[in-house]
Order: sequence, then structure tokens, then C-alpha cells
Amino acid sequence: MLKNSKISILIFTSILVGIYTCIVIKKYSVLYIEPSVSFEINPFEIFSIILNIFLAYYIANTLAKEHDSRKSEKELLINYFLEYKLDFANKVSELSEQENFESVVSNAKFKILRTRIHSIIGLAKESNLIDVTEPILNEITENISEIWELFTETPKVASSKSSIAVKADIERIRLEKLSKIELSYIKLEKLIFQLVLKINNK
Repeated sequence: MLKNSKISILIFTSILVGIYTCIVIKKYSVLYIEPSVSFEINPFEIFSIILNIFLAYYIANTLAKEHDSRKSEKELLINYFLEYKLDFANKVSELSEQENFESVVSNAKFKILRTRIHSIIGLAKESNLIDVTEPILNEITENISEIWELFTETPKVASSKSSIAVKADIERIRLEKLSKIELSYIKLEKLIFQLVLKINNK
């Protein structure tokens, strides 16, 4: 929407420049067209029309290419974030089925997830599609760290030798942690959605 309005303003400006140029040439030029001629071709008007056409073509062609290129960059970056969100959900779902959340596998997967999000955020900043000081970027990384911490704080499933009371307590704590993990992931989805909107409006 903003790009289209800029193109319209530039085209309108080029038309005004053409008209103004025509007026200036008419006023200060020594050329003169006899008004008694019934059919005349005014060179100043022709010049103005050609100038307007040239400017309109140049602006439309140049800015359209820039707009298309920018649009492709936006779509690519948005797809990175959306694919990451889906992959994050799948990884969390897989890890939630483990008996021991704080495992070598969990730590390795979360390290990869953190590295990926930092890489995508870096691309967003380099492409100037998002402000480098945008607070949502920090909120996303903090949210991911929070989910990781919830996993490490969750006790593993009680052994068969544990008492019924211990098993019940451990199961309650695990359910509480899983509930917090789910809420944190919902927050992450919201943050990514807000970020996508900001990229689209850039």
C-alpha cells in the first residue's frame, strides 16, 4: 500500500515537472508558433508529453522492479520464521514424550533451535526488513530460552520402585511444567505473528 502511494506521488510529480518545464520554455524561449495557422503542432507540448511519458515509464519500471525484489525478500524471510515456528512445535512435541526432559538430546536440539533463530533474526536485521532495536526480536529469543529452562527443570518420570505418593507428586510437577511449556509456545506463536505483520508493513 505504501509503495503504491509512493509510485503514484512520483508519477504525479513527474507530470507537474513536465508541465512546469513546458511553461518555462514557452515563456523564455525565442521560438514562436504563428497563431493564425489552423492546424499547428506545438513543439513545447510535444516535448512536455514525451518528457512525461519518459518519466512515468522510468518511475514505473524502476520502482516496480525494486518493489518486486523487496516483496520477494519479505516473503522469503516470513517463510523462514513460519517454518521455524512449525519445526519448533514438532521438536517440543517430540521432547515432551521423553521420560527425562533434561537429556543430551534435548540440550542438543534446543541449541540448534537457538542457533537457527539467531541466524534468521540476523538475516532480518541485515536486510533492513525489521528495525534492529525491535523489542519483539529479544522477546522471541528470551521465550525460547524460557521453554528450554522449563524442560531442564522438569523431573524425569518416577521409577517403578517409587512410592505412589512420589509418583503422584512427580506426575503433578511434570503436568504443571508441560502446561507452562504449552503457554510459552503459544506466546512464541503470537510474537512471530506480530513480527510477520511488522515485516509486511515495512
